[in-house]
Amino acid sequence: MSSSSLNSSKATARYLVIKHGALGDIIQAIDAFASLRASFPEAEIHLLTTAPFEKLVQMMPYFDAIHLDPRAGLSQPAALYRLYQLLNQPWDKVIDLQNSGRTKRYQRLLAPKNNWVSSHKGAVHQMPDFTGVNNVERMLVAVRAVGASDHIPDLAFLADGTLPAHLTSQLNSPYALLIPGCSLAKPSKRWPSAHYARLATLLLEHSIQPVLIGTKADQAAIDALASAVPEALNWMGQTSLTDLMILAHGAVLSVGNDTGPTFVAARAGQPVVMVMGADTDPSMSAPKGAKAGYLKEDAIASIQPEAVLEKARELGLARP
Repeated sequence: MSSSSLNSSKATARYLVIKHGALGDIIQAIDAFASLRASFPEAEIHLLTTAPFEKLVQMMPYFDAIHLDPRAGLSQPAALYRLYQLLNQPWDKVIDLQNSGRTKRYQRLLAPKNNWVSSHKGAVHQMPDFTGVNNVERMLVAVRAVGASDHIPDLAFLADGTLPAHLTSQLNSPYALLIPGCSLAKPSKRWPSAHYARLATLLLEHSIQPVLIGTKADQAAIDALASAVPEALNWMGQTSLTDLMILAHGAVLSVGNDTGPTFVAARAGQPVVMVMGADTDPSMSAPKGAKAGYLKEDAIASIQPEAVLEKARELGLARP
């Protein structure tokens, strides 16, 4: 388990926040992170997360130190002991924003005497039943339990920079981001590539350039879409998180599945439509943003591209 020190401050209280991921969850936790820091500017605030999100949380101005959880098992006693040492430091509160089976074991077996804020039994502050409560609000409830007041985060740090020249040279305005990927474990969250292709065609008819965003894990979906609409810019694997936020700020629209980059785009303040199927509960997982919305059908393929475009207009996309 590694750690990095980011800020120094006169510590009046010490908090350990636990948030392992995934990307969308980290983005949804920003409100809680910002509220904790704004409410306790002199506190020492540490974050326990996982390696894939180290660079992202290092960009955030909320933490004094970041620790990486290797998710060690019984076969890794040295790593478990280091985790035990971290969890049993004299924290004023251990704020569990992950509330997973793993963190339940941490609370029960590694640090049962510490001051936990979590949904698990035995916590000093046990959270209420969060069924039907949006993930952003859930995590705000947790930091309110230690006395934090709500604070609207400034997300300028996510868009601090410029796009690489090889991307800006291709980009025309206006443009829209299409995010056709999702977790490989949940393929049913994917809106069909044919529907994205139809949406891309509609955008082109309105002189809006489609830009395809995703990672190598999304290659099949993006390749199908790029093949169907060769006029779209295929930027699979070419954009960093900062690039994505910059692009989302400038886009007239972003459309995506229930996946991390869609949550990132939602925070940029431009119209965003998330397409949801049976695996997503919007009462818990709807994207948060000034112009963020969603369409949901249990059979995700029944959501038509024309309906997505109409929803985008409701959210502020200017009619061509």
